[in-house]
Amino acid sequence: RVDLTLRGIDPDAFKSPVLVDFMSGRVYDISRQVSMVGQTFKANGLPLLESPLLIAPKGSIRMKGTGR
Repeated sequence: RVDLTLRGIDPDAFKSPVLVDFMSGRVYDISRQVSMVGQTFKANGLPLLESPLLIAPKGSIRMKGTGR
């Protein structure tokens, strides 16, 4: 697991954050692991895998079976 801190982030950039695992195609809700204070984004206990991962707002991800 890994903790991540990013500074200088637009507070609106990570509304309803999800973690996308490109290898499995799974999308995980990480909103309970994330906090935003001012322009500092913090995520705690994220999985660290041997494949690319993406953190993005849920609304920007197209998911099967949701019509989005």
